[in-house]
Amino acid sequence: MIFLAPLSFVAACGSGAGSGAGTGGATTSSGGNGAVGTGGATTGSGGNVGTSTGGASSGGSSGSGGVSGTGGSATTGGSSGTAGGGAGGSPRTGGANGSGGATGSGGVTGTGGTARTGGASGTGGMTGAGGSAGASAFTLTSTGWMNMAGCASNMAASCATLPKELTRTGGGVGVSPDLSWTGVPAGTKSFAVVLQDISGNSTHWVLWNIPGSATALAAHVDGSTAMPAVPAGSQQCSKDPASGAEGYYGPGACGNVYEFTLYALSVPTFSPTMATVETQVRTQLLALGSSILGTASLRGRTFAPNCP
Repeated sequence: MIFLAPLSFVAACGSGAGSGAGTGGATTSSGGNGAVGTGGATTGSGGNVGTSTGGASSGGSSGSGGVSGTGGSATTGGSSGTAGGGAGGSPRTGGANGSGGATGSGGVTGTGGTARTGGASGTGGMTGAGGSAGASAFTLTSTGWMNMAGCASNMAASCATLPKELTRTGGGVGVSPDLSWTGVPAGTKSFAVVLQDISGNSTHWVLWNIPGSATALAAHVDGSTAMPAVPAGSQQCSKDPASGAEGYYGPGACGNVYEFTLYALSVPTFSPTMATVETQVRTQLLALGSSILGTASLRGRTFAPNCP
């Protein structure tokens, strides 16, 4: 007796070879005892290896993985196909890795630009000329006493004591002191000296038309005349109501502060209109204004034992 196989079993084995046309499509084979169909070759850029679904039957071989397409950028080999189902089935062979795409040619290296020519070095500026050295201070001194800082009519205690011979008190003979000066202003053509009682606000002596080349005045200027021989060309007047002498008239008020002032003048000759009146001579001297190029002073006071 002949037995016919069930129709359902024949249908399970019917599709043996699936073709994998298209881009790396996963090839599927229906399970059965026949060999699973080979996946079609993938064209285009390396497609993923087709995965075969394990057949349900015993001993069926797993379908071969689809071949990766040639060319295109290199791809990582496709994932291994899922192992064929059923006991004893051979593992599915992994698809071959796609061939690496041709490496693109490197771009042409750009030509380096022409190096810029350095600009011409600038010419160094001329060194500035050094400024003129500052002029030294116009200063008046004497060998008889020092000019003390802070000496003023209201601060007599700060003043040095004048030498006895310069005064008319305490046995003084009343002779003019030696004076010297430095730092003469430029353009000076003559000098004048004034002795002033700054405590009593009175003028004692004026000597003018001292040559501009002079740097000192010797002591004991001749007081017997208005025109002393030394300094040459000079003239003088003073406060001496008793004898009417025109020469030096020294300090007399005990404790007063006196000041010798030297004037540097831009005129070679000073010609006061009232040359015999000391206060008027001083007033006209101060009125010279811009003709006075500078002044220097020296102060002192009369004090015991020079006072009676």
